[in-house]
Amino acid sequence: MAPSDARPMRTAARGFTVVELVVALIITAIVLTAVTTAMSRIGQTRQLARVRLAAHLRAMEALETIRRDLTSVVRSDDLFSCRVLLTDASVSSPLGELDRDDLVVFSNRLHPVREVVYNGEGEEYETQFRVMDDRDGSVLWRRRDPVPDETLDGGGVAEPVVDGVLAVRFEAYDGESWYDEWDSDVDGLPLALRATVVATGAAPGEDAFDSREQLVTLRTTIPLDRVPAPKEDTAAEAKADQAETDAARTDQAAAAAADAAAAGAATGAATGGATATPGRGTGGGAGRGGGAAGGGGIPVGGAASAPGGGRGGRGGGGGAMGGAR
Repeated sequence: MAPSDARPMRTAARGFTVVELVVALIITAIVLTAVTTAMSRIGQTRQLARVRLAAHLRAMEALETIRRDLTSVVRSDDLFSCRVLLTDASVSSPLGELDRDDLVVFSNRLHPVREVVYNGEGEEYETQFRVMDDRDGSVLWRRRDPVPDETLDGGGVAEPVVDGVLAVRFEAYDGESWYDEWDSDVDGLPLALRATVVATGAAPGEDAFDSREQLVTLRTTIPLDRVPAPKEDTAAEAKADQAETDAARTDQAAAAAADAAAAGAATGAATGGATATPGRGTGGGAGRGGGAAGGGGIPVGGAASAPGGGRGGRGGGGGAMGGAR
């Protein structure tokens, strides 16, 4: 056959083997799984970031509200005009114990509680913070009473301030330690107050305790001017001390008088014996032995003697001399 008549030989088309197809499918599945997982994680992270941002904003709003009111706490040397009452409390939750302290203060406010032309409100208000549950979840409530009085758990206008606040903790500082309970009527005004807020980013009606990752805890410290603790009532103690002092002085004076009387008696007896001379008793019964009656004279003021029982007797000494004769 001539070379020009030669035709190229046909070869059979080569396809993918089953093994190659399986390997390709496995690689594709791995890639799709990785992409899907990454997209899912990105979505979860974005959702968690949104929830935590909402929780952070709620906690910040709650702290700013608390800070504004605690910064304007009434400060006075007269503790009757100011008040800081901190009560420690807590509740159980799926995530453990949550602090829900109660704080009552007397504070100043530039704007009235009730928007009316004249309502008789003064410059001082009774302000209370408390966390309570309702049908939509936990809420930070604030109560303001335009007339501070002895009823510290009622009166005035109560309003929800921030939703999603699960816990609030207040602490008072005396310069050395932080205390969970405080009463200014007993301890005076603290140096500072510290507020800790736990908030959730869950929407109203959702489970706020779904996970700890959606909770945010923030803390702030509010400095206050220190007012000394109230002085104790020392009127009764002063009276008792004065009575004891007077009694001690009276006892000392009586003891001194007794010592002086004893010393005078001894001196009088010694003086009467030393002045006796032989002879007729001048205070005795005419010198006839009746002078013994003169011995009844009582020494007064040392050597001086009162008149004795003898006729004409003038002193114990004289009677003794009359008796000696």
